[in-house]
Amino acid sequence: MEDNTALAEQNIATEVDRYIVWPGQALSYMIGEQTILSLRDEAKQKLGDKYNLKNFDDVVLGQGSLPMAILKEVVNKWIDNTLAGKPVDQLPFACKPRSVETCAGMDTAR
Repeated sequence: MEDNTALAEQNIATEVDRYIVWPGQALSYMIGEQTILSLRDEAKQKLGDKYNLKNFDDVVLGQGSLPMAILKEVVNKWIDNTLAGKPVDQLPFACKPRSVETCAGMDTAR
C-alpha cells in the first residue's frame, strides 16, 4: 500500500488491520463497486446519448442502501423509462439522495 497509495503509514496500518479483522466488509465493498460500475456501463451502452451521469447517480444513491439484486432492478427500470422518453423528474427511483422532498409518490420526509 505504501508503494501504491498516498496514505500515511498510520492509515495503511489501520486499513490492513481492517482487512484482517473484517474481510467480509472489504469484499462486499468491492462487489458493490464492481456491480455499480457494471450497471453504469450497461446504462451508457443502452441509453447512448440519453445517458446522464447525474441522473444515474440520483437513481443509484436515491434509494439508500439496497441489495445488489434490487439495485439492478431499479437501474433497469430507470433505463426502460428513459428509453420510453419519460421525463427525469417523473421517473420512479429518481429522487435526489438525502432529500426531504416528496418525489414520484415516495415520501422521503419520514
